[in-house]
Parts: sequence; C-alpha cells; structure tokens
Amino acid sequence: METLLLMGVDVSKPEAVQEMQADFQQVRKWRKSVETVQRQSLLTAIGIVVSGIIGAIVVTLRGSGH
Repeated sequence: METLLLMGVDVSKPEAVQEMQADFQQVRKWRKSVETVQRQSLLTAIGIVVSGIIGAIVVTLRGSGH
C-alpha cells in the first residue's frame, strides 16, 4: 500500500487502482511488442548476412567454372 501511495495512486479509490492496472497492462503490451520487433529484426539481419554469404559463394563457384 505504501508503495502505491508513493507512486501517487489513491488506494481509497478503486477506479484509481484499476487505472493503474490498465496502465501496467499497456506498458506490458508495449514491452512485448518491442521485444518481438527486436527478435524479428535480428532474424532479418541474420537472413541478410546468410544470403550474402551464399550469394558470394555462388558467384565465386560460377566464376571459377569458366
């Protein structure tokens, strides 16, 4: 209770506590969205690097075949 009061939440009003909970839920959704974007960005970067390496190998093999 003291922590909530320090955060400015009037614990005597249920709607204030519900609003705080909704705020925390929104922050959690935002955090999970950011984590998903970071994970997808990493996978994309790895895919680009791997494609580049494979492309370099293919170009090298085709060039040495002549």
